[in-house]
Amino acid sequence: DSDGLTNLQEQSAQMDPCVPAIDGNGYKYEQSIQEDAEDGNTDNWDVYDDDPAAATITNVIDPDNALNRAIQLAGDTTSNGYRYSFISTERVQFKIQWKMRYDDPYFLYVSCQTTAGHRYIYYTASTSDSLGTAGYVHHGLGPDTKNGEWKTIRRDLQRDLWDAQPGNKIISVNAFLIRGSGQVDDIATLAYADADRDLIPDSVEIALGLDPND
Repeated sequence: DSDGLTNLQEQSAQMDPCVPAIDGNGYKYEQSIQEDAEDGNTDNWDVYDDDPAAATITNVIDPDNALNRAIQLAGDTTSNGYRYSFISTERVQFKIQWKMRYDDPYFLYVSCQTTAGHRYIYYTASTSDSLGTAGYVHHGLGPDTKNGEWKTIRRDLQRDLWDAQPGNKIISVNAFLIRGSGQVDDIATLAYADADRDLIPDSVEIALGLDPND
């Protein structure tokens, strides 16, 4: 694809050698925008738990930026659940990034098919990771993710799964689910060279004199 990376480099980074990579801040990456709300609708969203009834999903103008739109989820705290089903099942890009603005508790799940069966990798505003050995794998994102301000979160789903279940490999990712009222935006999956899966791209680590394998 003439993007400056060899086919072998792209394949080893779970990138597509036929898709030109994007130039990032010191690294090249591939990205699929799953949902950015800019179309003005709520297609592919649904309320998967409407008890108590009247939970809503709306596409709204971001109050912090009139040029941006976001998805507003409103219901009875974490009693209601909302789901965004990916238009196409993701089978390559297993890093995920999203923006969220929450000031209430939340439970955020990413639905994955793995070599050991279905898994939900899920996140809360906790300071600790309770991990897990069965169908649910937990990681904490910290209390500042529910302070009412926009936060951008990036996670390596395969690394988060391996922390709890070494050797269990992700086959595909198909949905983003969340319990709790707030706003979400810019859900995307990514792939780039990151040998140690610490989210810092290999080329950035090398430029900083760090070991990309540690």
